[in-house]
Parts: sequence; C-alpha cells; structure tokens
Amino acid sequence: MMDELKKWIPIIDREMFSFLPEKEPYKEFYELLKDYPSRGGKRLRPFLCLLACKAVGGDPMKALRTAASIEMFQSFALVHDDIEDGSEMRRGKPCLHRTHGVPIAVNVGDGLLITVFKMLSKNRELLGDDMTLKVMDKMFELYYKTVEGQSLDIYWVEKNVWSLNENDYFRMVTGKTGYYSGRSPIEVGAMIGGADEKTLKGLGAFGEKIAIAFQIQDDILNIEREEKDEHGYGKEKGGDILEGKRTLMIIHLLNSLSGEEKKMVKIILSKDRNQVTQSEVEHVISLMESKGSVEHARKISEKLVKEGKEHLNVLPDGKSKKIFLEIADFLIKRKY
Repeated sequence: MMDELKKWIPIIDREMFSFLPEKEPYKEFYELLKDYPSRGGKRLRPFLCLLACKAVGGDPMKALRTAASIEMFQSFALVHDDIEDGSEMRRGKPCLHRTHGVPIAVNVGDGLLITVFKMLSKNRELLGDDMTLKVMDKMFELYYKTVEGQSLDIYWVEKNVWSLNENDYFRMVTGKTGYYSGRSPIEVGAMIGGADEKTLKGLGAFGEKIAIAFQIQDDILNIEREEKDEHGYGKEKGGDILEGKRTLMIIHLLNSLSGEEKKMVKIILSKDRNQVTQSEVEHVISLMESKGSVEHARKISEKLVKEGKEHLNVLPDGKSKKIFLEIADFLIKRKY
C-alpha cells in the first residue's frame, strides 16, 4: 500500500501545484498559497479517489485533477481550522495565522478554496460537461458536510455544551470527517471510473467507516506520547484537551465521572488554551486511561474498520481491493 501511495504522491503534487502559479504583482500572495500544500501530508484522500477509480475499471489519470482538488481543499480547511481552533503548529511549523496574522491567513484560505473551484471547472477537459457537473455536485456535498460537522465541533466548545452522548459525536464526526476523509473521495473516484449504484454505495460506506476510525485514532494519538511521522513532524500532545474538543474519549470520560471530578474536567476544558497547564492536561489524560475512555475509543475504531471492510464485497478480489484493506488496517494501527 505504501509503495503504491508513494508512487502517486509526486503525480498528485505536480497536478496540484500546476494551479498555484506565481503572478506579479501578487507574488507574495501566491507564495503563501503554496505554504500549507508544501508542508507535506499523507495524501491519503486523493489516493483513495484514484484507487477507487482504478478499482472499478476506470483510468485513474481521469480522476487526477479531482483527486488533487481534494488535497487542495484539505489545505484550505486546515488554514481556516487552525484559526478557528487557535492552533499553534501545523506539520512542524507555526500555523499561518501565527506568522502572518489572521486577516492574511483567512485571505490565503479563501484563495485556496477558489483554486479548488477552478480545478473542478477545468475537469471539462478530462471528463466532459456532464461528468464535470456530477463531480462538482458530489464535491459540494463534501464541502457542506464538512462545514456542518465543523459547526457542531465549534459550537460545543464556544457555547460550553456538555450534555453530549456518542450519537452526538458520530453526527459531528460523520460530517466533519466521514465525508471529507473517506466517503466523498472514494465515491467521486468510483463515479469517474464508471461504477454502478450498488458499487458506489458500498465503497462510500467503506470510506465513511474507515474515515471515522481514522479520526478516532487521530484523537488517541493526540493524547499519547509525542510521535513523529516519516518527515519528523511531531504531534502536539494533548492539543485536543487544550482546545476543549469533545472527542469520543472526552464524551465517554464526562459520562463516566460525577461530582467534583467531573466539574474539574469541565473547568480545564473550558479554559483558554494558554491558561491550561501541562499538569492539567496530564490529569485529564490519566482520567481517560483509568476510566477506560481510551480503550473504549480504540475498540470502536477497530469495530468501524471491521464493518467497513464488509462493504468491500462489492469489489472483486484483486490488487485494488487488497490495497483498500491495507489502508483500513493502517488507519487504526498508525503511530503518526
């Protein structure tokens, strides 16, 4: 799986950066547009799109521009997400709004989103008008689902919402991550490849399940010891606690506590991130471990992957199906 992914990364990047030219007198603006896309990343979302196209018998090169637009949307989303969360670091470097200020960062994010639309409109050269419009409809679904999920994520923190259960979490994460990181990239790739409705539905369900499992694993990694990826980028330990995120583990923990203990955790999560001490972060992590919140999240992640794999019966046995299965396992076993 990793060998196949590494083969596609430079191809995806070349297509993506071809839409980020340098133009006078706006050279500095275009250089900043390249900032987040240049910071690397797994490129899993565009790879899922290309793999899905190939898996149903299509030519992945016809899905390349769409796949690259998904990665461009990822950069846009991260720029705005970092501002909304008040984050400090992104892939080993200070966030754009920390180095250039919020107004410039917002404008760069807007530029990246406009570039996504330009890439999709240019699909007419590859796909024709009808398929281009179908692809855009599918991508607009992704955008709306993402901001809907993000709205819940932000609202819960900003309005100090605590009465949440796991159904609330899954409603949020399905929108914010399920479509964005799994269902939509796979469905749009399969659609370009000519998949029938049954195959499209099965692959979409697989994508949604593994994407949510991916997010849960991400949340688990966020509270474990600092790990570094293959590029040396470190995770900010406890960043979700600093930001007061209502992760699956936090929701489980709060529903497992009572009295003063529960009150104290709420106080910590309600603080501005700059006011939270490292000992407070460690205390919340310790509680999540002792109350079984981490293990609970891990089991749900594994269950989602198992359920997702069952949806792959819409594909014949072969290399593409094998890679999809390997990706599913990677997402919950990864350490970065």
